[in-house]
Amino acid sequence: MEYDRQAPISLFADDATVLSDADIDRILRFHYVPPAQARIAVLALGQEVWFGYSDELARTGADVRSEFAHQLKTAATVTEVSFLPTLLVPTKRSVGLFREAAARYQADLLIVYQSSCRTYEKSRLFAASTSKSFCNVEAAILDVRTGLVPFATAATKDLTVSKNPEDLNIYETMRKAELGAIREALVKIGTEISAYLTRR
Repeated sequence: MEYDRQAPISLFADDATVLSDADIDRILRFHYVPPAQARIAVLALGQEVWFGYSDELARTGADVRSEFAHQLKTAATVTEVSFLPTLLVPTKRSVGLFREAAARYQADLLIVYQSSCRTYEKSRLFAASTSKSFCNVEAAILDVRTGLVPFATAATKDLTVSKNPEDLNIYETMRKAELGAIREALVKIGTEISAYLTRR
């Protein structure tokens, strides 16, 4: 197949419409190359319950976000990384609305990620003082100019945490286990995204 290397303004005329066969063919023929310099906005989907649970968990959650942003900055082509301001985050989820919000923020790329966690009930049954969480984090890069999603990845981690005497209850221990597993998953995802962005 012969690829089109010309960078278009947008490969999607309208995110709300069904693509024609010609549009699909044009998109598939386009050869995407990550920008030589990129300002990145990050969007974490879902409700991060630990932010309203305790001060310690809120600080840890903020640290996890900061570490992920710092890791993305290690890519030579990345000039700036910041989380998309809450005021710009659309209440309705769609690629088109995410893209529009990122454009208003003047980001070249939007990295969207979402985590899902569960606690192993067996671990809690036979060891009440510990919590073992299994977390999966999915992430995708949205190129704001073209509307393409050129890269997506996922990481799964599990972590066992013992209940600290200072924990309010087992639920706080569970949140700590989740945050720890998410942190490890984001390290893997950040490494993969940084490698992709510097690939030519």
